[in-house]
Amino acid sequence: MALREDKQPTIIRRKRRRRSHGNVEHGSWKVAYADFVTAMMAFFLLMWLVNTTNEEDRNRISEYFNPYEVEDATQAVQVETGIIAISDGGKASGEDIQAQDEKDQTPEVATPPEKTASTPFDYWDVVELSREDYQSLLAQARAARDLADQDLGMDVTEDSDFKDLADQLAALKEVSPIFREYADQILVDEVTDGLRIQFVEQNQYSMFGKGSSELTDEARRMMSVFGSVVKDIPNRIAIAGHTDATPFGGETYGNWELSTDRANAARRAVLEAGISGDQIDRVEGKADTEPLLPDAPEDPRNRRITFVILR
Repeated sequence: MALREDKQPTIIRRKRRRRSHGNVEHGSWKVAYADFVTAMMAFFLLMWLVNTTNEEDRNRISEYFNPYEVEDATQAVQVETGIIAISDGGKASGEDIQAQDEKDQTPEVATPPEKTASTPFDYWDVVELSREDYQSLLAQARAARDLADQDLGMDVTEDSDFKDLADQLAALKEVSPIFREYADQILVDEVTDGLRIQFVEQNQYSMFGKGSSELTDEARRMMSVFGSVVKDIPNRIAIAGHTDATPFGGETYGNWELSTDRANAARRAVLEAGISGDQIDRVEGKADTEPLLPDAPEDPRNRRITFVILR
């Protein structure tokens, strides 16, 4: 009997190859989602800011981020694709953009600088009054004054400096806007002490508030023009304040104190206009002791500020 051979089982091993998926990380969508949420938050924040700010604030913000000089009221920004109007929410149409392009290509004409007056006698340039017209007004004022002096038998050669100053102040009523507006309330005459200039109040115009020593804006402008005229003269100046006869205040503060304080307010105004402190000879308040209209002591025209250019 033949021996049976022992058969060993054959072991077969199968190896499976894993397919590569390119090493894709399954959490990358979270980054895109986070970017989307951030963009939406920024968008809603912008909408909230636009809704809570007024037009003036939006215009200032627009000007801050405008890389070009603002050329018109639309505050347009020049970019490569055209013109985007910020203030109108980007509603500019193609015609608007084309019109703005044509405007940008048009050569600009230089605008002459605005005329200003460094001294009161430069006002002929500001009010479109020629130098010849101004000289003519000055000559007419001098001729009228000389004629009046001759009629009164006065020596026309005496006090020529005062005459020239009076003529300049008379001409200033035609040249200076503020002097022309209140010409009837500026009185110029010659007295024993020198040349007197009075700024008189009226019912429709007051240089001070009721019971106040604070100059109004109009009165301060008049004092400024007057101070710039007399700042270069060598004569000393006396300043006095006057009130009418209407009682004011009580035992501690009345017309005497009020007239003195108003004279000091006028002094400070002309000092600001360039008059030297050494030119001021005296400042005094006279209450109602020297009325402009003695027969009507309570008339508002008795309230005035007087300057005397001393001899």
